[in-house]
Amino acid sequence: MSSRHITDNFRQQCSDRMLGKKMLASTKEALLKANTGKERTNETKQKLRESGTQWYKNNTNMRVGQKRSDEQKKRISDAKKLSWQKKLLQNKVEK
Repeated sequence: MSSRHITDNFRQQCSDRMLGKKMLASTKEALLKANTGKERTNETKQKLRESGTQWYKNNTNMRVGQKRSDEQKKRISDAKKLSWQKKLLQNKVEK
């Protein structure tokens, strides 16, 4: 296995397969334990910062920071109120 060459395409395919899947608590603990206390070079720290920034740019709501019209605000408000009313009615029916 040590002579096996992993291509960038293969890495991307593996990454895409895991995208959106939940990580087990035991796996999180193992990763935390493995990475705690590790010293990283300034170059590595910079790469981590850049990849985090790039991920955030690609995965945030594009509407963040944009202004909404009064009509849009009213529609959102009404939809949320209706949603809460439905939840309240379902809870009363279940009891």
